[in-house]
Amino acid sequence: MTEGVSIPGIWWSSTNSFEAGLLDPREPLPPNSNHDVRLGECDFDTGSPRHRVDDSETTKPKRVLPPLSVSVTGRILHNSARISTLHVFYNKTDAAIENSSYYFVLPAGWMVVKFECRTGCQKIMRSRVEREKEAQNFFHDATTSGETAGLLKQVTRNIFGAKLGNIPARTKVKMELTFIAQLEVTEDNYARLVIPMFLAPRPTSLPSGKSHYSSLTDLPQRFIIEIQLEGDLENLRVNSPSHEIRVEKLCPPRNVTSWNALVGANSQEITEKSVVTWQGGPDCLDGEFILEIENKKIDRIQAWKETHDDINIGQQALMVTFPPIVPRKNTYSTRNGELIFVTDCSGSMTDKMEILISMMTFLLKGVPLGWKFNIWRFGSRQDRLWPHSHDYSSQSLETALAYVQAALRPDLEGSDLLPALTEILSTRDPLGRTEIILITDGKLWYMDKIIQYLRRARVDDNRVRFFALGLGEDIARRDIQRIAMSGAGYADIVRTTQVNREAIAVHMMHAALSQHNNLEDIEFTSSSGTRYRGNDGTIFTTILHGLR
Repeated sequence: MTEGVSIPGIWWSSTNSFEAGLLDPREPLPPNSNHDVRLGECDFDTGSPRHRVDDSETTKPKRVLPPLSVSVTGRILHNSARISTLHVFYNKTDAAIENSSYYFVLPAGWMVVKFECRTGCQKIMRSRVEREKEAQNFFHDATTSGETAGLLKQVTRNIFGAKLGNIPARTKVKMELTFIAQLEVTEDNYARLVIPMFLAPRPTSLPSGKSHYSSLTDLPQRFIIEIQLEGDLENLRVNSPSHEIRVEKLCPPRNVTSWNALVGANSQEITEKSVVTWQGGPDCLDGEFILEIENKKIDRIQAWKETHDDINIGQQALMVTFPPIVPRKNTYSTRNGELIFVTDCSGSMTDKMEILISMMTFLLKGVPLGWKFNIWRFGSRQDRLWPHSHDYSSQSLETALAYVQAALRPDLEGSDLLPALTEILSTRDPLGRTEIILITDGKLWYMDKIIQYLRRARVDDNRVRFFALGLGEDIARRDIQRIAMSGAGYADIVRTTQVNREAIAVHMMHAALSQHNNLEDIEFTSSSGTRYRGNDGTIFTTILHGLR
């Protein structure tokens, strides 16, 4: 077994196979695993080492081609964004690189829509979508004939791999990836864009003390982020809790045919834009880049109409944005219920126990009178404070707080949540609603099975909801959000350096105590007065038929 870290860059060896899975060395392998079971279950880490567990690769030489520069450009409209990343690599050797691979974790709510490469000053490779086998055949035929070729493939549920073949010697390679991203929406009217660490490699020491980068000159010398915001800027406030940014408001140039057209234009027709920029040096990012946009109108339904640039085509597109149903403070349910806190005490939580204890203290003090509650711990096994939930009182709160201080330790080895969930649901109070709040770093075993179980549990009894609170910097953010979405709950993140932890705990409790609301139907009236009505799965088909 070899050891390494998960850094972006192009890896190449004498094989065509993708790299193996990554595991936290503080935890054991999952039972009956085939060594790569966790590849799709966790996000790449930002600093601590990970084991590479593909035994077949241990004797084969690997080299890394770090990026010279990384740039991210994007456009945000309401709570959606189009993000493009450009990596520039340089093969400074005197030999062509026959086979190379680049891996990245696709964040929650992101979709890949474009893959393009340029080698040197001439060859441009633009991607097209093909069936997997046909795409692999095209790539194989091109590379075996000596041509430079690229292949983008979904390796697992949330990890993609880009393969490049025959990178010429002494040649720069520009690789562009474009994504459509759905922004996270918080309870206090913020849309949050999170740019993950896979875009910004930084040197990370191996256990032996050696670095993947041979010298400072191997580091990316430039990293730029430029995000353009459009829409109603009067109601926007932009900030970054993670980095210092510069925000400029711009008015785009207009094409006019006369002076009268220029001076007579309605000022409301001029769309202002805000541009957010951040620029880093060789040290690049030291964590996720987070951009928060406060929009007072984000909780309203908005419609956008776009007309094709060529008016002769006469094509128009309509986008209707239905905001997430985010729980509000005034949606408290007066009915009593049961709150169950499920805490991750696996080995990967070793450096997050202080945050866990802090958040549990805040959450416990927010349980209302008349409710029942309990605390569970899970890892390779599970245990709990009481066999069944107890009524909330000053005495039970004191007992629970003492349990948090004494029992919350990273001593349960693995991250097997599923058996804990099964036992929790079998011991819940079947007579009322149950709100289950999971507190974890998200690096869980068998994530797909967990999601299937949550969905089935909701079908069996919709009085049960599941919430997720992610802790730390190297969070499996995608899986945290999947848990909340599948469990009809709410998700949030607490970073190690977070200063407003209590506010996040309050938001989580507001969500858990909110009423159970289900979207029944949607009604839409067109400009002609035609009314359409249906649920969220049928109305758009109805509207499209009506507009033909």
